[in-house]
Amino acid sequence: MDSKLQAIQDAIVEDYKEALKDRLISIILYGSAVTGEYVSGTSDINLMIVTSDDSLKILDRVIPLVKRFRKKGVSTPLFVTPTYIEQSLDVFPLEYLSIRSNYRILYGRDVLKEIHIEKEYLRLQCERELKRRLLLLKEAYLEGERKDRFLSAVIKASVEGLVSIFRAIIFLYDMDQPQTKRQTVENACSLLEMDSTLFRHLIEIKGVKKGKIKDIKAIYTDYLNALRSLSKRIDALEVGI
Repeated sequence: MDSKLQAIQDAIVEDYKEALKDRLISIILYGSAVTGEYVSGTSDINLMIVTSDDSLKILDRVIPLVKRFRKKGVSTPLFVTPTYIEQSLDVFPLEYLSIRSNYRILYGRDVLKEIHIEKEYLRLQCERELKRRLLLLKEAYLEGERKDRFLSAVIKASVEGLVSIFRAIIFLYDMDQPQTKRQTVENACSLLEMDSTLFRHLIEIKGVKKGKIKDIKAIYTDYLNALRSLSKRIDALEVGI
């Protein structure tokens, strides 16, 4: 592990323990800092912090920490209670699965190990997210008047979260979760009998500067068609709970 990243993690644990004391249940690290895809100075450090109380009084204690660690690349943490997790599994199964696919307990209890994600809720959320993206892409195309730089920005924003959907597909098929984004896309597309080339390219586009993406209109068209195809496959997918 990057020594700088390790130092940040150690400081997070020490400072949040001091601020929250007996109200702190868990500090969970997830995302690229766990998968090995973390790039210092570019990637965000993502945290879920589980407390016994999520009142504003508790949040007031950590405002200085959120501000301080943001300067070190730490996104504003998700502050949740065990009750909130339990009561929101039917609403956010995709988000919980994404976090649980690659995480590390920095402190306390492994609350993610205890959760049960129901497949039908997950399938429905995947279908909803894909169809929402389709609508947003068409709306953005009209508003952006087919300008390349605008379409490039729209694609980058839309691609955010696609990997989570592919992770969900793998989960629905009861297969093991890969660690890297590339392998996740390839495995999910293989299960659905789809070509992974476009989706792998879209994931890689996220790091390309605006205006540097070639054939953006063709990519936009292919992306819309791929989302339509993916949405139909998810809609037809039969899953057990």
